[in-house]
Amino acid sequence: MTHSTAAAPAAFEPLGGIVSGDGVRTNEDVERTRRYLTVEQAEHMSKVADQLAEDRAREHTEPAGLLTVAQQTLVFDAGLGAYRTARIETDMRDVDSISSDAENARTPLFSAEMVVADQVELWFGYGTTIGEVSPGKAREIVAEMRAFAARLEALCDVADGIAADDYEARG
Repeated sequence: MTHSTAAAPAAFEPLGGIVSGDGVRTNEDVERTRRYLTVEQAEHMSKVADQLAEDRAREHTEPAGLLTVAQQTLVFDAGLGAYRTARIETDMRDVDSISSDAENARTPLFSAEMVVADQVELWFGYGTTIGEVSPGKAREIVAEMRAFAARLEALCDVADGIAADDYEARG
């Protein structure tokens, strides 16, 4: 068995449109392996890698375009004794059936702002309730909201079907 500590650089092999890539598979024993790819496969892999790099770069730049400068900029709040951003909030207002229409009109359905005192927190509001969460926990909330939104839309479709059937039955 031939042992190698590093892979040789990928080399072009003039074998009828086949290229090779030397690779190292690390286990208890390090083995040198060679994998042959067609030029088409290599070009496809390169395009996929480029697309992934673009997607990752976009993930880190797009959210800023969704926020105003004030929503991205920390400003010291003397009353709070911490830095905070301007709040983001939904256009839709709260839907609390216990509160009056006027109270609901003053409260966004969802809101959030970044607050930095001893640590970075996102203050996430849902109606009149505020939760102080880490950025990681806020991302978990975002993922759950996306999943919930899909299920809520499916439930709306079921409700629409039942409402249509009910209307037809009353005819």
